[in-house]
Amino acid sequence: MAKKAKTSSGRRRLAVCIAVAAAAAAAGGIALAALGTGSGGLGTVNGLPFYAEELVVYADEQRAAVTAQISQQYDLPGTGPSFWDTEYDGVTPREVLLDTAMEDLVRSKVIQQECITRGIVAPADFRELEQAMEEENAARQSTAASGGVVYGTESYTLAQYNEYQMTMAIDELKEHLLKNELAPTEQQLRDAYDSLDESFKRKDFTCAGWSIAWPSTADDEAAAALVAEALESTAPADLAAALADRLPGVTVEEFTFDSTEVHREDSTAIERSDILFFTEPGECSSILYNALPTVYYVTEKDGGGYYAFEESSRLGENKYINDAFEQFIDEKVAAATVEYSREKALEALRDLV
Repeated sequence: MAKKAKTSSGRRRLAVCIAVAAAAAAAGGIALAALGTGSGGLGTVNGLPFYAEELVVYADEQRAAVTAQISQQYDLPGTGPSFWDTEYDGVTPREVLLDTAMEDLVRSKVIQQECITRGIVAPADFRELEQAMEEENAARQSTAASGGVVYGTESYTLAQYNEYQMTMAIDELKEHLLKNELAPTEQQLRDAYDSLDESFKRKDFTCAGWSIAWPSTADDEAAAALVAEALESTAPADLAAALADRLPGVTVEEFTFDSTEVHREDSTAIERSDILFFTEPGECSSILYNALPTVYYVTEKDGGGYYAFEESSRLGENKYINDAFEQFIDEKVAAATVEYSREKALEALRDLV
């Protein structure tokens, strides 16, 4: 349940939830099958119970997205205390939040059930998940207090721990499906591989050379042209002196780069990797806008290029199972029997919004 930037599909999903909430309101406040809850829970998905605090976790994850979507859709200047109770086209934001959260919750419950039927451990009972989280947190805090090494956070929130457990369960479920119900043909794997963005097929590489930066006050295109022209007759080590008059403030430094060391959350390093991937020895890169505008003159390079299907069939396998899994779960969700009291569910969200 990690927070993700809303894509156009995410916005469409919220729009659908707004429509669902409106339909539920028109039908007297009943969404899906609003029946008995059983086992002291708020409702069930295919007989698997869920609880108010579980719904709140999913709602909290979607709160910001719902606020932004409705604010944009109705051109609201801001959101005050009455926002969640104000009707927009007959529907309150709280109702939209409920339907958005229920969509996520139902999907998780369906996945949990698919895991359970295959003997895969999954956090199906939220009360047990809470207890397991408390035990995990206590163990991590004890380890940290005694000077031991704790990998990751010292204390999970319910949302974090649920995501952690669900991620492991989903990975195991995908592996099971890949070997059984969703086992692919070679052609399906090739088609999946071919559909991948080229950036996923790149081989790792290392390179070295010189980075040339100049003040942000300079004309960047003109500066890059000056650098390229000077490099035709000047050694990189002498470039700063050669350009001192025509490009004041230019700096020239040696650099080395290894694509295997790029962290996926380091956007600057990722952009640098993209630029250097396409830069061959003896060439200047395009401009990287970092702290200062910079180009890289590459003198050495090893690796790079693209994997063929035969070299990395696992890429096609991952693409295939990720897509097939989504379709598989979508079909299971569409066929799921969901029973809950909409009125009680809305009330459960009042402490949150």
